[in-house]
Amino acid sequence: MRKTHLIKRLGVIIAVCSSLFMLTSPAQAQTEWAPVGATWYFNRPSFSSSGSYVLFESIKDSVINGKDVSVIKVTINGVTPVSHEYIHQHGDSVFYFNSHNNAFYLLYNFSAVPGDTIVVHDSYTKLTPAFFHGEDSIDGFIYRVLEVDSVFISDRWVKRQKVESFPTAWGFTEFGADAYILNGIGSQLYFFGLTTFIMPKFYPSLLRCYDEPGFSFINPAWNHECDFIAATGNDPKEADCSVYPNPVDDIARVHLSEPVETITIRSIDGRVLQTYTPQQTDAPIDVSTLTKGSYLIIITSKHRNISKIIIKK
Repeated sequence: MRKTHLIKRLGVIIAVCSSLFMLTSPAQAQTEWAPVGATWYFNRPSFSSSGSYVLFESIKDSVINGKDVSVIKVTINGVTPVSHEYIHQHGDSVFYFNSHNNAFYLLYNFSAVPGDTIVVHDSYTKLTPAFFHGEDSIDGFIYRVLEVDSVFISDRWVKRQKVESFPTAWGFTEFGADAYILNGIGSQLYFFGLTTFIMPKFYPSLLRCYDEPGFSFINPAWNHECDFIAATGNDPKEADCSVYPNPVDDIARVHLSEPVETITIRSIDGRVLQTYTPQQTDAPIDVSTLTKGSYLIIITSKHRNISKIIIKK
């Protein structure tokens, strides 16, 4: 009887220890998002001055609408203020706070499995400044999880999602290709996504590196220091191309040293608004019917395809 009693007690001890192990195992632990001191470096949009960076810094914890948040200071080159953003974590889900709507929206969900669709915004929404969106609003922000796996980064296994933008223009995909989101870090492109219809140089389009106490990630696609700033942001192929005046009221002129074959004006979300075929080196474009905002100008000649941003006053 005593032997049987000891065996039963031993079984209870083993069960309790196993339960404790499962609760504390790294595989079961939730990844903390944006701990104080965390930093993200992203490429800066080149229409503002390429060769510099957008810096995210987690500076403190706070509370908004009763929810715990990490306060993220966003700057250009760590100097020029952009905004303060607010991230809330609930389990494996990460939400961003939209100050225009005074509401939180799901940005990442690491409980999602292949085939799941993540709806950030399903209708027209005004975005916060750190999205770097050129117009007043977007028509939606939806993406789909394609695959889930884990990668080994800085002595840690990190869950990774392969995603595609679907069906809206704004998402985490570059030029229709698949992209990845890392748990605890975010998109390997830009933290808040980007539009898939526009060349990525017009948006913060690459996570250079991420760092927090005891953990860091360097994007293999980036081969400079995190805070690298180029001596010049000028593209030699565009040195002799100009669009002026900019900003413009009604009529702007496109000048190139060789005849311009076509000029296409697109909205920031990729819609074609106007097309010209001037066949000359200096061509006027009438933007009087366009509403106030930023527009993409695609200038095509025999040898080049150049993109510019023009601002309608």
